[in-house]
Amino acid sequence: MLGSSAPGRYAFHPLMRGYAQGLPRTPADKALWSRGLRDLFQHEISRLQLVSNALLPDGVAATMARSGPFTCEEAALNWLGDELPLLMDTLRHGVASDDASDLGLTAFCELLQRLLVLTDHWEHLRLCGESLIEFSELHGDEAAASLGNRVLGSVFLHHGELRAARRHATRSRDLAHRLGDKVGEANALSLLGQVHGAEGSPDRAVRCLVEAVELFHSVDHLAGESLTCSYLGEQYLDAGRPREALRYLRRGKRLADKLRSADLVFVAIRLLSALHCTVGATELAVLHGKRALELSAGRPSRHNRAKALLQLGLVLRGERRAEAVGYLMDAYALFREVGDHRRADLALAEHDACLGC
Repeated sequence: MLGSSAPGRYAFHPLMRGYAQGLPRTPADKALWSRGLRDLFQHEISRLQLVSNALLPDGVAATMARSGPFTCEEAALNWLGDELPLLMDTLRHGVASDDASDLGLTAFCELLQRLLVLTDHWEHLRLCGESLIEFSELHGDEAAASLGNRVLGSVFLHHGELRAARRHATRSRDLAHRLGDKVGEANALSLLGQVHGAEGSPDRAVRCLVEAVELFHSVDHLAGESLTCSYLGEQYLDAGRPREALRYLRRGKRLADKLRSADLVFVAIRLLSALHCTVGATELAVLHGKRALELSAGRPSRHNRAKALLQLGLVLRGERRAEAVGYLMDAYALFREVGDHRRADLALAEHDACLGC
């Protein structure tokens, strides 16, 4: 079954996966073992691409009717939940394989890491980043090193370990630039901008994010451009420049609408709520805050829902404190659940302030 070009319905059953991963490496078995593992990776990459198209549509994928086994998001999420332990085990075996450089490990991890962020699997994401670094050190693969550092940087940023996040984001940016990988460099710059923002340096964040937006635009990467425009709007707002913030948030929202991406629309709408709150347009801030919360309710990311709850709590704390207290406590609980202790502390502090503690 492993050696056949059309192996049939049982070829990638868990038992066959285990066989492909654990076949004794005797000379007689080595060729079959290598082929089985290579076929397994190609199978998983194709499945991850289909799941990604269903859960994270962008570009052409966003405007096409879904086909294949994942015609709805629920089916894709169920597959990912069932398959995740096997995917992580496949990655572990792949990195340890003598044939690791022929398996497409970087492509596998590029798809996997996006889905892990979406579904709040931060520990698995850390393992994914560490596996890429290990693979890059064993095989001298700088593309894997760039992606691995970016993945680890995002994990450290999520957990509030900002010095480590900055170190990994900088390393990823430098490697991607040396490789001529504009998308990789733009992603690393976007991450680095977010780190600088979390460190309280909005001007440094703006410089990184402007460069990232320009790179994404130069290669027509609309999803990256949309998301980074929204992040840039947030940093302009923190820098006390609401007019520039509004311009970039509208640009991010326009691109998100073009892509029909609920997740990208969510980011722009949530940050537009923050902008309107800052400039005193409370009704618009509440309207956008509630819309962001509605969008997050239909998506798998608890982290995004927590951000929406926090934003609505911040908007309502002035005149509707009783409502704000509930939103802020719910945000606190969710941030704690997904390991974002930096935002959890903020939500708790705002909650206590509303109660007069």
